[in-house]
Amino acid sequence: LAASAAAASSDLANKLDELTEQLKRQLEFYLGEGNLLKDRFLRSELDKTEDGYLPLRLFLRFNRVIEFCHRAGVKQRDQILARLRVAIGASRLLALDDDGLRVRRAAPLRQLEPVDERTVYVDGLCGSGASGGSGCKVDRDSVAKMFSTVGQVLYISLPCYRTTGDSKGFAFVEFETSAEAQLAVDRLNSVPRSQWRARLPKFSSQVRSLLRAAEVLKIDTTQLETALYDQGCGGDSGDSVGTSSTSGSASGKRLAVMPKAEWERLRQEMKSARDREIAKLRSRVQKAKSAEANRANVEDAAGGAAGPPAHLRFSAGLIVRLTDADGGLTRKRIRDQLPLGEARDAVAYIDIDEDGRGACLRCRDAAAADRLLALPQLTTPPLSAELLVGQQERDYWDKIRRDWEEKHRPGCPLSGPARVKRQASPASVGTSGIASGSTSGVASGSTSGVASGSTSGVSSGSTSGADATSGSSAKRPKRIVFDSDED
Repeated sequence: LAASAAAASSDLANKLDELTEQLKRQLEFYLGEGNLLKDRFLRSELDKTEDGYLPLRLFLRFNRVIEFCHRAGVKQRDQILARLRVAIGASRLLALDDDGLRVRRAAPLRQLEPVDERTVYVDGLCGSGASGGSGCKVDRDSVAKMFSTVGQVLYISLPCYRTTGDSKGFAFVEFETSAEAQLAVDRLNSVPRSQWRARLPKFSSQVRSLLRAAEVLKIDTTQLETALYDQGCGGDSGDSVGTSSTSGSASGKRLAVMPKAEWERLRQEMKSARDREIAKLRSRVQKAKSAEANRANVEDAAGGAAGPPAHLRFSAGLIVRLTDADGGLTRKRIRDQLPLGEARDAVAYIDIDEDGRGACLRCRDAAAADRLLALPQLTTPPLSAELLVGQQERDYWDKIRRDWEEKHRPGCPLSGPARVKRQASPASVGTSGIASGSTSGVASGSTSGVASGSTSGVSSGSTSGADATSGSSAKRPKRIVFDSDED
């Protein structure tokens, strides 16, 4: 029993010693020059004081302090404050007041060089993955341990994924002087400067839609991958940051270390290159769409229209019927029910019933429809979802074909590569005042029959002979499209 009690006492003492060291490092970081120049909260608290002292109880609001203490079994408020006093007493950078209730820096803040000149960008922390992700357990302590070999590290910014907490594979390390930052580049960088890269933000939803349109139109995008996709540098081997080798790079790794100013220059160059490639792709997609629309118009004029495009022709297992017993289905409500990612991208088109009690969701493929049917958000009352099969499915595809044929028939104001925007009511279509040479591209004497100065929307010399209400007065179901290129 005596031996067991002695072992328990020794274990408790070790935990408290470790806690003291953790709290000392954390408080030195909070009140260090690297953090105080960025931390608005602490700066505002310091501005309220006349002598630079901060109350110890203020740090009870800091999650890291509470986490360290609870992990060591110190949970009472008075016990935590006592451990903070012990940690401050062991620090050369911090000082307590006479009452032991407040703390401040032992020395005033110095005037340092501009922060960008003292900061380096580091990539390749997660080995061959280069972009971090699952299994990348790099933390600030391991990064600080490696870079403290070349200078005094004041601050480390280590972006992590919200879902897993794993590192993204890169960091920004701020040193005390610009000379130390340059020394880090000279000693720790192991990637040739010609191979330095800067990561770019992920695609916006508009760019993802553009890439899907390029895929539908069979436009080759393989030559754009280098400019379009998120790129890192370094990390040809290894799994995470290791101990520092004699050359300064992590053991078994290729680590890219560059001045922050150089990273900003590279990032701007790569972003401009990516934007140019996206603009080229957008132009190619628009030209391909115009060419396809012109071919369809020629076929319509010759009376030999080929029918709807491939993605609007019958394909089994793509239509999910969504029903709401209470009514009130809207585009926003349906989108809110679909989680971001594959489930939302799986829907190509939404067709809402006039009464708002039902909607048909056209999916991109059968697997996407199966994923939708597995979502509990779409099968919990009052919502219910089912896959259209048999005659119901064929009837719906026939409706899609009829809508397309009506929309692309000769004389319909919605046909042609430059389509007139659908109006709120038949009356507004008749009095819209579409003129010759207008931006809608509908000219006097065109096959649509819309003429300059015509209040009825019909030219006396039009070849279609349609009146102001034909092709527009018939009610159409409210249809909402996710991607503008799908219809």
